Amino acid sequence: MMALALVACQPKTELIPAENFEADIDGRPVRLYTLKDGDIILQVTNYGARVVSILTPDRKGHLTDIVAGHNTLQEYIYPPAERFLGACVGPVANRIGGASFEVDGVTYHTPVNDNGANTLHGGPIGLSSGKLLMRLTKPLPLNTSIKTGRKASRGTWRSS
Repeated sequence: MMALALVACQPKTELIPAENFEADIDGRPVRLYTLKDGDIILQVTNYGARVVSILTPDRKGHLTDIVAGHNTLQEYIYPPAERFLGACVGPVANRIGGASFEVDGVTYHTPVNDNGANTLHGGPIGLSSGKLLMRLTKPLPLNTSIKTGRKASRGTWRSS
């Protein structure tokens, strides 16, 4: 078991191949984007707007990945452990205790996905599992919108 843990913790020093993230989910393309500025290289996927890798020089000048993440899209879709690695979460970040909340005397129920009792990070179909549209500009915006009434959300919610 210890050998497995040591292998999993070895620092990555190479780019993740873009083809590891090429797929269509629900009719929308999922991709891995690589951006470079000086000595820093960022890899981000539009699947949950996840930061997959940040390669940056260590004190000796060697590129080292400073992100805990996976190397394939499949590992994010079917995570072996933590399912929110590198993801933008929402529309709520953190827990909604008891999977319900009240606004103006109206109780709203949210989907349970945490210990059988709470809603964590927007529920089982939150932003972390969404395919966000990306426009490559500076700064890099990741945009999405949630339709009216989706999983107890009120109105249309937009983020960028």
